[in-house]
Amino acid sequence: SRQTISVWTSLCARGHCRAETGKGLPQTVSTKLEAQNPQRSCFNYSRTYDCSFSNLLVFPKGIPKNTEWVRVTFTKLTEIPATAFRGLPNLYQLCLNNNRLSSLPSDIFDALSNLQALSLQNNNLHSIPRGLFDGLVDLQRIRFWNYLRSLPLGLPAGLFEHTPLLHTLSVSHNLLSSIPSHLIDHLNHLKSLSARRNPWVCDCNIVGFSHWLRIHRTQVRHVNEIQCASSKSPIIKFDASVLPNCSTNISIVIDGEDRLVNSNSDNAVSAIVPYILDIIVAFTFSQMINWLTIVVLYGACLLSTSRRV
Repeated sequence: SRQTISVWTSLCARGHCRAETGKGLPQTVSTKLEAQNPQRSCFNYSRTYDCSFSNLLVFPKGIPKNTEWVRVTFTKLTEIPATAFRGLPNLYQLCLNNNRLSSLPSDIFDALSNLQALSLQNNNLHSIPRGLFDGLVDLQRIRFWNYLRSLPLGLPAGLFEHTPLLHTLSVSHNLLSSIPSHLIDHLNHLKSLSARRNPWVCDCNIVGFSHWLRIHRTQVRHVNEIQCASSKSPIIKFDASVLPNCSTNISIVIDGEDRLVNSNSDNAVSAIVPYILDIIVAFTFSQMINWLTIVVLYGACLLSTSRRV
């Protein structure tokens, strides 16, 4: 069972690696962890590839193709190559907790269309590259407690656009100061959001998230612990009317980036007008095509009628 495996792994970390029970577990495993030979730091059992509690400096190659669960935790890894998880069609759970990862290639998960659970807790990640989760169409659970900051540095626009089945999301224990509601409001299967212990800044940028929390409070864990950094009051109770101009601030997505502008300012006009004009032009062009088509067809009908006469 997974509980037996977990206990066995913990014993290995302390040097006691003689497994007496557990179907599929090796009877004796060497605990000599050599950074120069990553394979010596990992072992494979019951379709689980485990490199936990090791001195790994280089990600191992040759993970068996039938692997369903990869655990690389409590190592000295600072990076993982983009090809690390290629050729693993059955992988459904990936745990990369408690390493020293500071960045991830944007396409590292592209081949993991069957992955259901991803954990990136306790690393040194300050940002998530755009498109990181685009290939994870079956992803259901994700946890990352790191040093993630707010837009545009930490959570890029459209981060969860291709993960419609996501039902558990944890962004607790980061450095998030705000989060645009449109980043998560399309997640119709979301049942559990954890976002406490972030330095949330309660200004006009937090209005959308506060509104989202009120609507979906039953889906939020410890909702009253998601608090403004300054006042320690719950964001769900944030009153935007106490701040000037909040009611006139609007959030728009331009070129894939979330931007908050004041609707009374010149910046808002210059930011929005070009996109409105594009829509008008597109609509007008479409209408012109439709009218032209009608005129041509009507003319053809008249010509055909006149010839008959």
